[in-house]
Amino acid sequence: MGFNDIGDDWQACGVASASVGAAIGGSFGFWEFRSKDANCRATFVFGAVGFGVGFNGSLGGGVAPSPSDVAHGTVSDPFADLNCSRKFAAHDLDWTLGQMSNLAASACYGYQSTTIAAGKSPELFSASDVSGWSTGIALSGSAQWGLWKMLSCTHYY
Repeated sequence: MGFNDIGDDWQACGVASASVGAAIGGSFGFWEFRSKDANCRATFVFGAVGFGVGFNGSLGGGVAPSPSDVAHGTVSDPFADLNCSRKFAAHDLDWTLGQMSNLAASACYGYQSTTIAAGKSPELFSASDVSGWSTGIALSGSAQWGLWKMLSCTHYY
C-alpha cells in the first residue's frame, strides 16, 4: 500500500511556503498529501513561477489553527479534500504540472485563500480549495504554474 496504490479520496495541507516578486515572481511550498484508500501519506514540494497582483512576497506560510479553535481549545484537521478527477497514486503526482492561485495577508498570523490543481492530460485533480489560517509574513496575490515533486512517501494514512 502507498506509493503505487490508487485512491480518489486525496486530501492536501500546505505546510510551509515562500515567495517573492512583483508582477512576475516565483515560489515554493511544502505540502502533505494523504489518501485513506491508497493508505498513503506523501510530502511534496511545489515549485512555481507566475504572475502576481501588486507586491507578492511571503515567508513562513505554515498551517495555524483558526481563532475559533484557539478560543475553544479545540484542534481541527488542517487537510482539505481535493476535487479528484480520477483515481491516482502518489507516484502519478510526482513531476506533474500544476497550478496554484493564492491570496494571502498575514503579519505573524493571517489567512490565505488558496486553490491548487495538478495534471492536464490526464488531470489528477481540478482547482481545489485548500484555504486556511497560517503563520508567517505575507501580502500576496498570485497565479502560478509549476511542478509537483515528491520528497517522501509512507505507507500510512
